[in-house]
Formats: sequence, C-alpha cells, structure tokens
Amino acid sequence: MEKEEQELIDSFVENSVSLQKILSDAIISMNRLTQEISDLVGLFKEAARTVEEHKDTEMIAKLDELAEQNKTIAKSLSLMIEKQAKPLPEFKF
Repeated sequence: MEKEEQELIDSFVENSVSLQKILSDAIISMNRLTQEISDLVGLFKEAARTVEEHKDTEMIAKLDELAEQNKTIAKSLSLMIEKQAKPLPEFKF
C-alpha cells in the first residue's frame, strides 16, 4: 500500500474509535437519565399514594387552590404574550 492510503486508513480507524467512544458515552448518559426519570416517576407515584392514603382534606384544598392559581397565572401569561404579539397602534400628529 502507498503511504497516503495507509495514512487515510489510520485516520479512518482513529475517527471510528473516537466516534465509538462518543456513542458509548452518550448511551451511558442516556441510561443514567432514564434511571433518574424512573426514580422521579417512582417518587411521584409514592407521593400520590401517600396523599391518597391520608386523604388530608386541608392539603387537598391547598393543592386545589394552588392548581387554580397556576391556571390564573397561565391565563395571565398567555394574555401578556398575546398582547406583545400585537403591534401598538400608530399615532400621527
């Protein structure tokens, strides 16, 4: 083989190894993320079970109030965004 061909092959091999390392790191990161999301879902399920078991009416009322506040905030934000999207009227003097 010529020297140029060998250098090209060596470069290809190096790039392939680097790509495999990057892909394996990405897979490891995705696996960690998947596990953390599973843990978070488990935490929410446990919290829901705890709320259901205790049926604390005061806490449920507070959660309902918080949900209503969130709806109000969401409506306000959407109105603000809608207002920003509309151009202001032009005044001519």
